[in-house]
Amino acid sequence: MPEIKVNQGDVEPVFSNLKGKINELNTSNPTIEFSTSVLDVVTKIIDIEDTYYEAISKYKALLLKAEDDAWTNIESFIDVEEELAANIGKGSRR
Repeated sequence: MPEIKVNQGDVEPVFSNLKGKINELNTSNPTIEFSTSVLDVVTKIIDIEDTYYEAISKYKALLLKAEDDAWTNIESFIDVEEELAANIGKGSRR
């Protein structure tokens, strides 16, 4: 099985950039004001827009969680690799 090598210095800026891009995602509704209308279309458009921004906010939260989970897993992987390397180093000195 080939060895998996993770260099934290290479991975960390990528995740930092990803988190920055996710945080730049604007999920706020600009609340456009429509003129008074008796048409039901305006109400439907507003409902659709509200649903859209709610979905975008949930999507952003999921992206942030996925980024955080992935970074946590990479940190755990690096910690385990370092621990294994230290244990292997101790074993070869005997």
